[in-house]
Amino acid sequence: MFHTLAEAIAKKNEHDIVIAEDISSSGQKRFIVASAEALKARYLPITQPHWYECLLENKPSRIFLDVESGSFVDIASLLESLKKAISHKFNVEPRLEVLDSCSPTKFSWHIICTNVFLKNVYHVGAFVRRFWLATEIDAIDTVVYTKNRMFRICGSSKFGSNRVLKNSNDWHTLLVQVPCKEWFACAEIDGLEPVSCSIHPSKMFYFDGDNWHRNSHGGGGVPIQTQCPLLEPVINFIDNLCGNNVYKHKTTMTGGGFMMISTKSKDCAIAARQHRGNNIWFGIDCIKRKVYQKCHDSDCKGKCHEINVPEGMWSQWNDQWSANLSSPNNENTLYNMVD
Repeated sequence: MFHTLAEAIAKKNEHDIVIAEDISSSGQKRFIVASAEALKARYLPITQPHWYECLLENKPSRIFLDVESGSFVDIASLLESLKKAISHKFNVEPRLEVLDSCSPTKFSWHIICTNVFLKNVYHVGAFVRRFWLATEIDAIDTVVYTKNRMFRICGSSKFGSNRVLKNSNDWHTLLVQVPCKEWFACAEIDGLEPVSCSIHPSKMFYFDGDNWHRNSHGGGGVPIQTQCPLLEPVINFIDNLCGNNVYKHKTTMTGGGFMMISTKSKDCAIAARQHRGNNIWFGIDCIKRKVYQKCHDSDCKGKCHEINVPEGMWSQWNDQWSANLSSPNNENTLYNMVD
């Protein structure tokens, strides 16, 4: 038993698996290093397990997705699209396993392709980013392909939660990193070698009509202070929503078309409460015409709450930019490009 992941990794041998176990609702964990057989014996008698597979950065990994949303997700359609993408890219008929942890208020699945391995977790991330650019399914979590990520295993729940990941197969057959004889490589859509990355694909790449390119600084370039009269109805709607607390003179926009709006409001929809010290802010995705409330509080970092802006508020913007600015859903472009 180890208190830190670094200690656990330092003690593992080639065939060991590193498991993280929740020991508190605050996310505190302890770590176990053992063979698959030893872990199976240890896992079986636990009545409420809270185990996670630690995905090490230099090991071949099965293709895996984390799908989560507070609104309906057409999981059958997603699976069909994923099968098509894997088959097209790797010329393999994929075998997909779905681990279900849905509740009445939350749609949540883990999806694992058991017969296709990529070079490492980062290459899986590159493939999933390509897949997102083709489908734009917002329920896919694209930020889980980072260094030494922890991925909950079948039969386990988070500490304090009754949402258990369910599948009829034994948990150890559904691990992401198991021994394999061969694996595929998958470069990023611009041809570069994948690395640990938590940038959303829509902020990482843009399409110029012929090719995909990487935004400077990964997020659409350095934000530039600007005002856009075409978006004034949207900004006024946001201002009314947060009690006329928008700093209209503090709007910035990246080269990728993402506008950021500062406010003096502390009323956070992410935390469902008012913060004591940190203000909220809003992001306008001008390409997809979506608005998100975000927050500077550390507990809300990396999260967002989508704002339902009436369609009429976009009329000035839509009239000026009548062309379809969405990423092209072209499988040949997305899956065969560059590499």
